[in-house]
Amino acid sequence: MLVKCGHLETSPSSDHGSKIRVFYNVTCGSDMMQVTLNLTNHPASIVYLQNLKGYPGCEPKMKDSLVIFQLSLNDTGAHCGVSKMLNKQTGHNVFYHRVVIEKSSQKEKELLFLQCVIPGDFNMEFVRLDWLRESIPYNFSQPTTPPLSVAPDIVPYVNMAIRDKGLQIDTSAIVHPGTMLDLLIYLDKESSGQ
Repeated sequence: MLVKCGHLETSPSSDHGSKIRVFYNVTCGSDMMQVTLNLTNHPASIVYLQNLKGYPGCEPKMKDSLVIFQLSLNDTGAHCGVSKMLNKQTGHNVFYHRVVIEKSSQKEKELLFLQCVIPGDFNMEFVRLDWLRESIPYNFSQPTTPPLSVAPDIVPYVNMAIRDKGLQIDTSAIVHPGTMLDLLIYLDKESSGQ
């Protein structure tokens, strides 16, 4: 079982003038990811999985000031939008999701990126599908220098936003049939390298 702990620093509050922290804990098992958020400093905050606000079966359990998500990592279980990526060089499975924290005192949202890296079977074989073809020129020579470095387990995250008349809407908005909407698909700042 793997455990990752951390905190999310939010922007300074207009009421107190200081940064407020949300402490969290991610526990990764072979078939379950458990996320525990400590909202002692934000007792009236609303917390949900990104794009799944109020979605049945994907809501957290509340215990005092703790918010607990239990997300299945099995192929047969309810995923609640958990994304999976396989690193073919290491054999690791990377599972990830984002949690939205809406503060009641301010009309702003904080996003918390969560991930579990599950080690794979290091003895597994990968079949290469890029076999050499007969159309390669006779004098062709392939470079034999090894790659300079291997990238770490960076998870590219594709974001999606739906806009109505230029304003971003979420899952709680009511949209009437025939309404013209804009769909914006983009990479987050880390993935795009900006």
